[in-house]
Amino acid sequence: MPPNYRLVFLSDVARILLLPTSLVTLIVYALSRLDMSTHVSRLSRLELLVIYTLPIPLFWICDAILNVWVVRFQAWRLGVGLIRSIKGKKIGNVDVLQRIAVEMQKEYAGGLIDDLLDEAGSDTVQVSILGTNKIFTRDPELYRHVMVGGFQNFGKGPGLAIRAATLYGSAIVWVDGPLWKFHRTLTTPYFTRAHLNDLHIFEKHSSALIERMKPLVESGEAMDVQDLLGRTFMDLSCEYVLGVPLDSLNGLLPVAGKAVLGPRGSRNPQATKADSSGLTDAMEAGLINMGRRRAQGDFVWRALEFFKDSQEGPVKISNAWLDPIVNQAYEAKAKGVDGDGPNTFLQHTVATIDDRKLAKDAMLTVVLSARDTTASLLTFMIYFWTKHPEALARLRAEVLEVVGPFAMPTHSALGSMPYLRAVVNETLRLFPSIPVHERQALQSCVAPTREGPQYIPKGSSVILSTISIHRSQQLWGEDAEVFNPERWMDRSAKESDTSRFMPFLMGPRACLGKDMALLQVTFMATRLVQYFGGFTLAQVESAPEGALPPTSWKSAGGRKGEEEVWPRSALTMFAKGGMWVKMTMNE
Repeated sequence: MPPNYRLVFLSDVARILLLPTSLVTLIVYALSRLDMSTHVSRLSRLELLVIYTLPIPLFWICDAILNVWVVRFQAWRLGVGLIRSIKGKKIGNVDVLQRIAVEMQKEYAGGLIDDLLDEAGSDTVQVSILGTNKIFTRDPELYRHVMVGGFQNFGKGPGLAIRAATLYGSAIVWVDGPLWKFHRTLTTPYFTRAHLNDLHIFEKHSSALIERMKPLVESGEAMDVQDLLGRTFMDLSCEYVLGVPLDSLNGLLPVAGKAVLGPRGSRNPQATKADSSGLTDAMEAGLINMGRRRAQGDFVWRALEFFKDSQEGPVKISNAWLDPIVNQAYEAKAKGVDGDGPNTFLQHTVATIDDRKLAKDAMLTVVLSARDTTASLLTFMIYFWTKHPEALARLRAEVLEVVGPFAMPTHSALGSMPYLRAVVNETLRLFPSIPVHERQALQSCVAPTREGPQYIPKGSSVILSTISIHRSQQLWGEDAEVFNPERWMDRSAKESDTSRFMPFLMGPRACLGKDMALLQVTFMATRLVQYFGGFTLAQVESAPEGALPPTSWKSAGGRKGEEEVWPRSALTMFAKGGMWVKMTMNE
C-alpha cells in the first residue's frame, strides 16, 4: 500500500525546511565556537529570522541550478541530447503550472499538450515545476520505448500510486514491481478469449438497454446515450466480475432539457446518493479528482488536500456498495460454500488471496475500467453515426447481410464484419478511450526520439499523448483528423502498426481487457443498428447548460473547430454534459 499522502507531504516540507536551516545552524554553531561568538550573540530576533529563512529559497534555487548542470553533464558524458525545455516567467515555473491547472478545466481532450509542443516547435518538451520534471511527448519512438524497449526503466511510480491510493488502493493499474506482476497473473485468465465464449451475458444487457431506449425513441425524446451506455456497461461489469446485479439502468435517467451537469456527463437532479446513479457519479467524481491532482502537481495537491481529502466522498459511497459484496464472498469462503452461479472473478480472487482490502481494490478497478473504456468507445461511435449517415448505412447493410435483422450475433459473425471493425478502429483512432498516459522514469536513461537519443533524468514524469499520435498528419496523412473508416478497409492502416496506433497500449502493460472490450462494443453496436434507424445529434436543445463547446472553438482548425460536443478526459474520454441523441426505430 502506498504511504499516506499527508505523511509524504510532511516529509517533503521537512526536507524543504530542515536541509537549509540545518546548514545555517551548523554555520552559526561554528561561528559561535570562534572569535565571532560575540557578534552572533548580539543579533536581534529579526536578524536571526532572516538568517534562518533567507537560505531556504536560496538553497533550493542553487539545488535546482546544480541539478540542471548535473543533467547536462550526464547527457554530455553519454554523448546524447537534452529534451527541449519550457521556461516560464516565474520561479519554479509556477506560471506554467497555473496555465496547466486552468486550461485543463476548459481544454479539448489532449489539446493542452499539443499547444505546449507546438509552441516549443518539438514533439517532446520538458518543464521543471517546483522541482518536479515533467516531459510531454507525442513522439511515437519515445512512446514505444517507454512502453516496450525501455519498459524496465519506467513505471507508474510513487507519485501516481499515492495520487490514486485513497480511492483505488494498490490495484493493478497503479502499482509496479512484484505487486503488479501478482495482479497481472491473477487477472489475466478472466480476460482471455477462452473465457469470453458465452455471449448470453452480452445479449442480456444489450436487450435491457434496447428496452430502456424504446419508449424514448417512440416518443421522439432525446436521450443521453453516454449515460445509458455507462449504466449498461456498469451493470454488465458488475455481473461479470462480481456476480452481483447492480441494475443501474433502471435508475433515474437524465431528461433532455432538464438535466444538469454531472461530474463528467449529465445527471437527473432528483437522483440521490442512495440511487445507483449516486455510485456512478461518485466514481466519476473520483476520476475528475485524479485528473485535477495531476494538473496541480504532487506537492500542490497534497498541500491543498492536507485537511480535506477530495476522495473521501467517493470512497465512502464505493465502500458502502462494495464492502458487503466482498465480505459476503469471504464469509462464504470461510464456511466452505462455493456459492451459486458461475465462477466469477471475485470468487477466484477470494479463493486466491486473504487480503480483503487488496481484493476490493482489484474489484473496483476492474469493474470501472471495463465500464469506462467500453462506454467511451461506443459513445463516440454513435457520435460518428450522427455525423456520417453514409457510414451508418454501410454498417447496417453489413450487419443485416451477416447477422440478419433479429438474430443474436455470434463470435463468427462478429469476426466476419470488416466494416464494423473499421468503424471501431477509426473511432479509437480519433477518440482513444484513454487519450493520455503517464509513466515515471524509475532510473535515468537514454531514450530514442525523432530528434535522436535524448537523456531522461530519474524521477521525470512522462506524459504520453496517444490522441496526438493518432491524429498526426505526419503519420496518417492530410486527412488525419477526418473520420474515414475506409482507411482500414484498403489496408493503408493496420491494427498491428503500433508505431502509430496504440489504443490499448503495447508491451508488458498492454490492456488485459482488450478482447472483452472489443467483443462488448461490437456486440452492442450490432444490436443497436439492428433495432434503430436514424441517429440525430440533439446536443444544442437537450444538453445541460455549460455542456456545449466554447464558441471560440469555431475559429480553430481541424476537428476542434467542427465538434458539436465537448470532448474531455478524466483518465478516460467523455463528452462533457453527455451525448444527446434522437433515434428512430428500424422499419
